[in-house]
Amino acid sequence: MIAKKQHNDSIKKVDQAMKDVDYYRQEAENLRSRYNHVILEKQRLDQEVISLRRFLEEDRKEMAEMRRQHQEILNVEGGPSESMSIMYGTLLRNYETVKDDYGMIKFRSSAGK
Repeated sequence: MIAKKQHNDSIKKVDQAMKDVDYYRQEAENLRSRYNHVILEKQRLDQEVISLRRFLEEDRKEMAEMRRQHQEILNVEGGPSESMSIMYGTLLRNYETVKDDYGMIKFRSSAGK
């Protein structure tokens, strides 16, 4: 009778151990899947950071060119003519657009951190 009870207890323990193995195997698979998802998301974000940095550098170059053009307009002998005034207005609008884009990139960059 005692041997039968011990046998039954052993079978219950083995059954519980098998259930535990299945549970932890599933948990490991879930963690592996989540880890892979996080890795892919990190790679995507790294690419976005690279793209934003490239975009920012291009904007800096464009802003430097606009500043140079602005100085050329201001340094024209005899002051700006009507066509120079139009060019200056266009340049100023372009500068404001780039400045707004930079602000948006800066915000997106800080929000992504």
